[in-house]
Amino acid sequence: MTEKEISVNQGNLLRALLLLKGVKITDLAKKLGVSHSYISAVIHNKKKNKRILQQILKELGFLPSSHFDFTKFLQNSQDCYLKKKEEKEGNNE
Repeated sequence: MTEKEISVNQGNLLRALLLLKGVKITDLAKKLGVSHSYISAVIHNKKKNKRILQQILKELGFLPSSHFDFTKFLQNSQDCYLKKKEEKEGNNE
């Protein structure tokens, strides 16, 4: 998986979680003391700020440890999805 794909997946996953939790980026930005555009840039991996990313995850109900690796989490999720997709396509043949 390329860095661009990871960024897109991270952004999509976090946006989906925000929607599911009913959290608005503007409200999250106010709570964290940064602009909504900065939150968006962190979500989409355009700005690298581990502290803000961990605070976003905490607001979404995740309690990541200090060694939590979101990129690895995304890679594992993507691998799992692709494996299930391949299995499903194999069963349809």
